[in-house]
Amino acid sequence: MTSNSSAAVREWRENWRVVLAASIGVCLTILHFYTLGVILGPMSRDYGWSKTAITAGPTISAMIYFLIASRVGRFASRVGVRRVVLPGFAGYCFALAMFGLAGPSLWTWYALWLLFALLYPFANNNIWCLSVASRFDRSRGLALAVALCGTGVASAIAPYAAALAVAEFGWARTYPLMGLTALAIGWPLIWWLMPRGAPGTAASKKAGGDSTLTLPGHTFAEALRDRRFWILVFAAAVLGFGMPTLMLHFVSIGIENGISATEAAAAAGLIGVSAICGRLTAGVLMDVLPGRFVAGVMFAAPALACAVMLNVDGSLTTLAIGACVIGLCTGAEFDVLAVLVSRYMGMREFAAINGQVAAVFGLGVGFGPALSSVVVDATGSYDVLLTGLGMAFLFPAALVLALGKPPYHGHPAEDEALAAEEPAL
Repeated sequence: MTSNSSAAVREWRENWRVVLAASIGVCLTILHFYTLGVILGPMSRDYGWSKTAITAGPTISAMIYFLIASRVGRFASRVGVRRVVLPGFAGYCFALAMFGLAGPSLWTWYALWLLFALLYPFANNNIWCLSVASRFDRSRGLALAVALCGTGVASAIAPYAAALAVAEFGWARTYPLMGLTALAIGWPLIWWLMPRGAPGTAASKKAGGDSTLTLPGHTFAEALRDRRFWILVFAAAVLGFGMPTLMLHFVSIGIENGISATEAAAAAGLIGVSAICGRLTAGVLMDVLPGRFVAGVMFAAPALACAVMLNVDGSLTTLAIGACVIGLCTGAEFDVLAVLVSRYMGMREFAAINGQVAAVFGLGVGFGPALSSVVVDATGSYDVLLTGLGMAFLFPAALVLALGKPPYHGHPAEDEALAAEEPAL
């Protein structure tokens, strides 16, 4: 245990800069998501577009990313994260700023999302995860959790800042303001912090040569033939569909149950705080406990959130408890999946495989809120939606328990020993 702890400390001492760079990148490249809700209303009023038509833009992006995710990930593994993410981050900021040119024709909005879809994959969460996962082994779970806490920071700051900017300058000027601010703050820091050279763990560096060849693991083609890959894909689809749906409808569920809009919005603020706590807790547990058991609990927890939300009945306390449970789950799903991919599929083509899992998650995010709104409109209540989601969350939770012991731990010489150390249930 002492050797494990000293190895983890050494990883942090040598690679803290890449975690900080990834956290900054994650925070600034999620601005489009956390500010769309603020901009949605003013844009709809200005041009008369329906909110359904506006939110179709991110769905277009998710569908395109699904088609190119593995190729972008494989490219980043081959040439190195730094060479991809520096121009990729600048491209993201450019695409974000260009959203301000949308209108008055709806097709301009969709055309800008097409541009965004072609640039964003070079600086999205999968690339930041590759930069961290390729340099951590013993503390990979915690390192990914810290890096992805950038989403929690963005969720806490971006909507409020965007609301102030929209009130002062209008939504059309807010987009270029966000893009230029992100570029001015983020790009120099990422340039300074992000290590040079292709990613790889210590083992690959000692071996020399191409890290994608010296690292153990599946190729993308091999992953497609492995049932464990499809378990992870299924889990990503359910979580990607369900978690954003719960967050999107959270305030409306509170209002439907007799809670004021102000109080429901205040309770929703607990989601961001608990997301950071959940992410860090899951990261630590993934490093010290069998990952499939941690994932099983985290993937089943949203079912508890659904049960809580079904029993709000005018209680602000119950609604706040539901927010905390949702936040704990939201803060853990993406990094738990990334760690599972690295342990069960290996690091050889991690970015290509994890990119495809993330793309499926993104499809769920793209279609979930829209389809869930159809269910609510058809039934006139949230009960059917919450009951269905609660049952759906239990399936991936049960399936990940069947993954078995992970074959890969990142350092080839230690894989067998580390697998043997895995504690029993």
